[in-house]
Amino acid sequence: MSFRINVTRGISLLIFAVCVIYLLKACQLHFGTFHKPGVGFLPVLSGAAAALLSLYHLVQSFREEFADQAVNWRKIGVFGLSLTVYALVVDAVGYAVATAGLLLVLIKLFGGAGWLRPVIVAVLAAYGSFFIFSELLAVPLP
Repeated sequence: MSFRINVTRGISLLIFAVCVIYLLKACQLHFGTFHKPGVGFLPVLSGAAAALLSLYHLVQSFREEFADQAVNWRKIGVFGLSLTVYALVVDAVGYAVATAGLLLVLIKLFGGAGWLRPVIVAVLAAYGSFFIFSELLAVPLP
């Protein structure tokens, strides 16, 4: 039991560390303003959000006793593989298509029931974020 709790805390700590490193690197980019965002606008905001969420999860891992859960290495592997594939294809197929595909894979991986709702959520989230950043904020996306 303590091994699994330590694995959960270790993974939480690793994710937090990666988010902090990402945020520090993103802070080196030009942030701009909310009215005229620079190339670092989205990376800094997403890095800060990821760091805060991972810090919250890390703190929770010390506050809660986890049920006897096995680590699902298959899900972790599929998650990592899907992010790698996303990074490789986003320039070729474009942000909206690649993001919709990634979101669909992740929704189904983590228990999305059926196909209609996950497809709708993935497409709306991908194209909605594309519209917000490319059209409203004029941030170039692949």
